Amino acid sequence: MAEETTGGPAAESGEAWERRLAALLSQARPALLAFVRRRIPAPLRGRIDPEDVVQETLVMGIEKLQGCPRADGEAGRWLAAAARHRLWHGLRRVQREATVGLLPEGDGALAAPDCDTPEAREGMRRLAKALGALPDRARRVLWMRRIEGRSWAEIVRVLDLPSVGAAQQLQRRARAELARRLGGDVG
Repeated sequence: MAEETTGGPAAESGEAWERRLAALLSQARPALLAFVRRRIPAPLRGRIDPEDVVQETLVMGIEKLQGCPRADGEAGRWLAAAARHRLWHGLRRVQREATVGLLPEGDGALAAPDCDTPEAREGMRRLAKALGALPDRARRVLWMRRIEGRSWAEIVRVLDLPSVGAAQQLQRRARAELARRLGGDVG
């Protein structure tokens, strides 16, 4: 990123800020793209386009920051927060689509399971009940690793666990408990 302003954002003319903002957005794009790619959960890669998230973020940056001069570091932090927000919005959209059985355009290979059969509804009810019976940390480690695709290091940090081994052990125990409650193997 460019260096911080010395005279403060208020001392800068609007035109100079707009030129600096354009340069800042151009410089920030590769870092934002890498930032977003790292945060897309493994099971959802291919269903959310990181380029789209970054493009929406940059457009928001132009709209929101254009008339509001700031230090480059502050603008960079704003862009990172906006990228997280846009990604979270995309993840919620994909989750809603999967929940109601909708597919993203052009993705005919992925189909939502048929949940209208009595067996499927009963299986979902049993799974929800078994998950609900797990301790909070066990449920969260399964969710973060299997659904969100988070790294072990991130899970250790979020759950305040002592080590990666402790997080992996927690996941093994949670899966074993689910398998016990469901009467079979949990993949």
